[in-house]
Amino acid sequence: MVWNDTEHADLFRNVNNIATGLSFVGSIFIMYQCLRTPSPRSVTIKLILSIAVADFIYSIANLMSSFEDLGPIVSTLCSTEATLRSFSFLLSIFFASCLGIVCYKTLSRGPHFDQETFFKRSLYIGVIYCTIQVLL
Repeated sequence: MVWNDTEHADLFRNVNNIATGLSFVGSIFIMYQCLRTPSPRSVTIKLILSIAVADFIYSIANLMSSFEDLGPIVSTLCSTEATLRSFSFLLSIFFASCLGIVCYKTLSRGPHFDQETFFKRSLYIGVIYCTIQVLL
């Protein structure tokens, strides 16, 4: 069975909308749980919250692709969607990598690793790097 875009466009759009809705609800749930934890200021919780916020932005960009039949504003909507999608995708990968680095450094160095400074530097570097990548 051959799947092409013209015959199954509605199916692909529905699958995308369902997956995006699940991602949207899941990221809201993770953000709620992160803010509800007894120690919301720990670096690992901040990194998980950052990944959830990036996924939330990515799901908003995916939802924007559902409104492609709006006529003259399609090009603006498309460029906004592409910018949000690229920025949030790169940022979520960056924060997931930072989470792995924090776990490794905490286990290998113990109390000698300053997690808070690492998080602040990672946040600044990640946002600046992803912004530059999107603008290029």
